[in-house]
Amino acid sequence: IHVFTMLGLLTTGVLLERFALPGEPLAAFAWVFSGAALARAVSCAFLLRQSELEPHPSAARRVPFAAFLARFRGGHDGRLFLALFASQAALQFAVPYFLPYVRGPLGFDYASTMALLAAAVLGRFLALPAFGEFARRRSRSALFVLGGALCVPATLGWIVSDRFLPLLAAQLFAGAAFGAFELATFLAFFARIEREERTGVLTWYHVVNASAFAAGSLAGGALLERGGSDARAFQVVFAVAAGLRFLAFLLVLRAERGHADPVPRS
Repeated sequence: IHVFTMLGLLTTGVLLERFALPGEPLAAFAWVFSGAALARAVSCAFLLRQSELEPHPSAARRVPFAAFLARFRGGHDGRLFLALFASQAALQFAVPYFLPYVRGPLGFDYASTMALLAAAVLGRFLALPAFGEFARRRSRSALFVLGGALCVPATLGWIVSDRFLPLLAAQLFAGAAFGAFELATFLAFFARIEREERTGVLTWYHVVNASAFAAGSLAGGALLERGGSDARAFQVVFAVAAGLRFLAFLLVLRAERGHADPVPRS
């Protein structure tokens, strides 16, 4: 998955850089979006050919939204979801503005910009096997704490230098850090949520998570708008995001205190 994502980013960068016509800056985007639509259509054709490996559990339980919210009043599930939502909001406070930062104040071309985005994917690709082994040997909770700690300084690497190679290294590190946290999150769903209510709980989780995503992005955008559009304004947003990630990390520590569950075998 990560290899194809990385190839898609690099291909897009080359297309936008080489095939943008003078006087028609949007023509290259039209070709990129058309290609993306075609790829989605092919994907849907293959998805239609898939079937369930096993039937839906007959004892599946519906989880009302009120019941989902009630989990926040206590218990490990509530603490875990709160840590995830806070982490997502803190992350999205900065991530949407990395691309405008390198394209705007730093003035990178599309090929270099897409290479930086692809580097984050490459960081995930290279680090995930090691993180999976770490979780197997230690525990999913240990990976959660490690991923949360690595994510705290991830956006700070974007303000250390405005040159391509240091930013490339920063993106590799950020990708690895985010990959560790995402893998721990994925494993947590199987370790902590009962199969009979997994569909209902994850449905509401994604609804609230998308709200946290939007809230973090809007808050970062509001701060950026107040600061202006120069490089320093972007760097302030990235620094504040690191502070927010630290606060979210404290919630991760609270959620995982006393839990050392291994990776589920099934």
